[in-house]
Amino acid sequence: MIKTLSRSVAYNLAEGGISQIGRKVLARIRSWIFSDDVWLIYRLSTFGQCESRSGLLEQRSMSFADLQRWGYFKALAFPEAIKARLQRGTVCHGFFVDDDLVHINWTTHEYLEIDTTLMVSAPGGVGSFDTYTIPRHRRKGYQSTALMTLQPLLAAQGKTHILTAIEADHAISIKGISNGGGQFVGSITRRVRLGKISIIIEGDGLVLYDR
Repeated sequence: MIKTLSRSVAYNLAEGGISQIGRKVLARIRSWIFSDDVWLIYRLSTFGQCESRSGLLEQRSMSFADLQRWGYFKALAFPEAIKARLQRGTVCHGFFVDDDLVHINWTTHEYLEIDTTLMVSAPGGVGSFDTYTIPRHRRKGYQSTALMTLQPLLAAQGKTHILTAIEADHAISIKGISNGGGQFVGSITRRVRLGKISIIIEGDGLVLYDR
């Protein structure tokens, strides 16, 4: 616990200095007093995708050693958490252009992990979460193209769909998932009032997953 906290402080200090740490602390305090976190849930079918678009990226399954070699920040800053994630069977997909890593996408079997305490069932499909575009490759449309690359690969494995969640105020990601063929199916709200947590689900077929 202490090691994880010290790494988190070191990471945020390197990324944004004292001001970023201050914002994180205030956000954490606020989240346990009065907060509403809202995620929009999107569904993508794995069938009938355009091969000309899906073939633009090369997909590779990434090991922990691969992630460290490519400098994935979470594998460097929080190695135990990433190792545990892979040991649970979570799959890390790396997407490449001309042998250069441009985007990372994690998938889970038959459930979507919004965070480690909140998950949604995805029977017959996979959950897509914690996507990350390498900074120098951002705003090139790789988020949506990566999803198009994944869809026929997952279809070949018998998966029917991809379920993913986007924070309601993240307009760029919402545009990316829509461009990738995502269909809005509902929302999940985690409401906190003086430490009391309630989960509000809106949308047909959305069910919490109990791992």
